[in-house]
Amino acid sequence: MILLTDNLREEDLKFEPYEPCPCLSGKKFKFCCYQKARNFKQKSLSELNYSESRIQYEMSKLWDETDFKTCFGFKKEECGDLIKNAHSIQNNRILNRISDENHVYQISHRFSNDEGITTEFKRISKNKASTFFGFCDFHDTELFKPIELKDYENEEIQNFLFAFRALSIETH
Repeated sequence: MILLTDNLREEDLKFEPYEPCPCLSGKKFKFCCYQKARNFKQKSLSELNYSESRIQYEMSKLWDETDFKTCFGFKKEECGDLIKNAHSIQNNRILNRISDENHVYQISHRFSNDEGITTEFKRISKNKASTFFGFCDFHDTELFKPIELKDYENEEIQNFLFAFRALSIETH
């Protein structure tokens, strides 16, 4: 397992007060999440004497709270109201090929008092794999038709759309 705490420095986690907030609200950090970050820094997890399972739960909860819904489609005027929990990898084509009994492995993080934060492979349902709230129903259906409705043929539009989905989930 890889120990992430060895590579993570405090400088990597600092944000200047007047730079854009990392939550992508469009506000400056000082006027958005600054106070929440300051309060959190004052309470370290080690001071709380939580069990490993409680810390794991709290970390998962914090991660889930960072999720947001937005559409990365090109024409905002075409956006539908429903932002889907869409797959960044095609569920019925690619995930079917790489799944084992409808499960795939995902990189996950785990906390341990002995090892700190480590990465591990976690077996999850292929229906939950690589999903994110990054496209409205219209764009998820219409924009990706060239890769959803036919097999991969190394076409320029297919290559672009696969790359665009990958970029979208990483941006999200």
